[in-house]
Amino acid sequence: MDFAQQQRKPMKHLLGIGFVVLLHLLVVYGLVNGLARKVVEVIQKPLETKLIDEPPPPPPPEEKPLPPPPPDVPLPPPPPAYVPPPEVVVQPPPQAPTNAPTAVSTDTPPEGPPAPPAPPAPPAPPAPPGPVSARAVFSNYAEVTEGLSDKFSVVADKEQIQTAEVTLLMTVGAACEIGAVSVKSSTNSAVAALARTAVRRFKCSTPPGREVQVLVPFAFKLQD
Repeated sequence: MDFAQQQRKPMKHLLGIGFVVLLHLLVVYGLVNGLARKVVEVIQKPLETKLIDEPPPPPPPEEKPLPPPPPDVPLPPPPPAYVPPPEVVVQPPPQAPTNAPTAVSTDTPPEGPPAPPAPPAPPAPPAPPGPVSARAVFSNYAEVTEGLSDKFSVVADKEQIQTAEVTLLMTVGAACEIGAVSVKSSTNSAVAALARTAVRRFKCSTPPGREVQVLVPFAFKLQD
């Protein structure tokens, strides 16, 4: 007998299916009987009932005593009634008659003495004397200026210049003393310093008798 013929027998299939169905029925029966027994056991247990007492009501609130009434305060007496003061009638004084003539003085007051004339204005102070020429004050002016020619040649060679001009302003006292010396104008600072070195060699021809300002010009030219 081959395998194909064994598969064509339906009886074997029915037996297998019936066995499976029977097995399921047994399992269901066992489950149902077991659960029913447990339900009966739970129902048969005695039931306990407990009575719960209600909580007592809260005590009533304490009554607070009412405050005593305020004492009676006597009212002040009413003010007295206003009585207006009596009216006083004041009579105007009698007026003098306006038709009476009045005396009018026509005399003019005497004139006072005339005012004294204003004092004359003080004379203006004299203007300060202007600077005077060095030739009018110093007797050796030409000698001193010519003696600077050799020194100017050295300065001109160093400064690369041919000519230069310097003007000094000197203060000479009453006895021919030399005071302050300043450079009024200059074309070269080195030449101005050279001119200042010759100031102390000047000699006055006549003392000026007062302090004067003296202009001292210097003109330098390089000799060919």
